[in-house]
Amino acid sequence: MSSPTSGGLPKLNVADFASGQDHVAISYQNGRIFAILHKNDPAHRFFPHVDFDPNDLHDYVFVHGSQEVSRFENLRFGTREIPVPVVAQLLMREYGNSLQGRELRMCSCYGNMLRPGDRQTVVGELAGRLPMTSFEAYHGLVHLDLTHSPPRIVLGDQLAWDPITGPFQVGPPGPWEPVHP
Repeated sequence: MSSPTSGGLPKLNVADFASGQDHVAISYQNGRIFAILHKNDPAHRFFPHVDFDPNDLHDYVFVHGSQEVSRFENLRFGTREIPVPVVAQLLMREYGNSLQGRELRMCSCYGNMLRPGDRQTVVGELAGRLPMTSFEAYHGLVHLDLTHSPPRIVLGDQLAWDPITGPFQVGPPGPWEPVHP
């Protein structure tokens, strides 16, 4: 499970991502990767080395998604929610006017998973706040493959949502999915 409870978690705000705080919003590889995570997340040490296909023009945003509900979280096993407006503000602070037409892939597990009762996915909500940006996401798990040297981004098995048991596997890894507001 991604968080101790499917209920509410304390929410972070933009000020929680300032210098000296426990959470960071930091770029790697000249803006190719933008990480919105806890400062002690082990992924930070791998981001400078992630391998990209030279023909891939996307930038990648890493922020944990919740297995239990449609939200962004600070850690793999979340202790704080990162509200969509905060993620949008951090992206605007990082990329500014270059968000216009920018192609972002959201490396956020379950980021494009529509659960029963949801009006839209968490990345769909983000796309609604930043309609000038082109978003892609995935409805399953997004991993850094650390067995490959250098590390690379891989998509996990395709998942669906069961209202009682949560996510379950429905197929092999699929493609990135365009996200519309």
